[in-house]
Parts: sequence; C-alpha cells; structure tokens
Amino acid sequence: MYRINQILILLFCLCFATHHAQSLKADMDKINAAYANAKKYSMDCEYLYFEDQAAAVPYSIIKGQIKKYNTINYIKQGDTETINTLDYSVRVENDSKTITLLPKKTMVTSTPALGVNIDSLSKFYDKVEFKKLSGTLYSYIFLMKKGWDYAKLELQFDKNTFLVKRMIFSFDEMDISDDDKEKKTRPRIEVVYSKFNASPNIQEKDINYERFLVKKGKSYELKPEFSKYTLYAY
Repeated sequence: MYRINQILILLFCLCFATHHAQSLKADMDKINAAYANAKKYSMDCEYLYFEDQAAAVPYSIIKGQIKKYNTINYIKQGDTETINTLDYSVRVENDSKTITLLPKKTMVTSTPALGVNIDSLSKFYDKVEFKKLSGTLYSYIFLMKKGWDYAKLELQFDKNTFLVKRMIFSFDEMDISDDDKEKKTRPRIEVVYSKFNASPNIQEKDINYERFLVKKGKSYELKPEFSKYTLYAY
C-alpha cells in the first residue's frame, strides 16, 4: 500500500516537451487552479486493481475520500487516513492501529491532494498522446521510459471544469509466481474520482490532527477513543 501511495504522489508531478507543450501546460495549470483556488472541497475516489491490462473486472476495489480545508489535505484510502498540512503529517493505519505524526519538514513532498506539477519528472517519459474521449472528457496518455514503475499513465479530465475524473497506471510485466505456479502479468491500477463538492459541510477540526490527537504543550497524546492505538511521534 505504501508503494502505491508513493506512485500516486508521483502521478501529480508531470511535464511535457513536444509540440503539445503549450496545450498541456495550459490544461495542467487549469487543473491545478481548479483545486488550489478552492478554499475547501470534498470528493470520493475508488482504487481499482486489475490483474492484467486486458482485464475488464477488477480483482480488488478500495474506496476512499479526499477533502481539503484551507491548507489541510485529507486522504482516505481504505483503512488508511493521511492528513497533510504546512506543519505536520498524520498517518493513521486503522488496520494495524497505529498513528504516525511527522513534522512537515520530514516529508518527501508537499504536493496537494490533487494537482499536477508540469515542471517535474520530464525525464521519466518518452512522449505523450492527447485524446478526446467523449463529450467534454479528454485525456493525456504519458508513455514512460523503460525502468520506471509503470509503462503508461493516462490522465482523464473534464475540459469544462478541469476536474480530474480518472487516472490509469499500466505496469510493465511483473512476476507474481508462487511456490506452486509460475505466473507473470501486466497489471493496471485505476483511480476514479467522483462526487466533487466545492462547498462541503466540513470544518477544520473535522480533518486535522484533533480527530485523533490532543496537544499537550509541545507533545501530543492519543484521544481516549484511540487509546488502543500506538502513537509514533517524531
């Protein structure tokens, strides 16, 4: 799960250097603005895992949510909840009952919950294709260089609202053999975003550390309802 989270973060760091550069830059700037300029929003998301790129039915579906309130970004992926702010990051693993609190300076990136940095990672793909899928739904397909985590990345978005609708990661061949059977596959992961709400009924306390922790001076303690969890604070 942690590796998938890393890949999803890298998803939002793209750039472009062919004759489509101006269109891509303009579109990505507008996608960024659709999220960055909003004081708050919420949306649902689903993570669909396919055993092979040709598979029509996912073998696993994990539901999630994304919320923003000012500079607070909240991401829920199955049993894992992550809160990122300018000052700290809280990661809650409800399955293992652990809560990790990190100062923001230790985080790898301060990328918002949704956004595209077109000034980064240009060395990781060879070319990009642009397609009109249907109505106002468009996509950019990035063909990655060999040796990268995935072979192809597709970003689908609404040309009117510039909201991202779907991300598709197509992976190179992976060996998933076990002791009894040799098996190789070329999996894909799709992230589907829906129910975007630009004025959700949420407050800061609903998605910040106060949901899980109580601040005592310069330290933090678990709230009573999370007393069975283990807190790791750095």
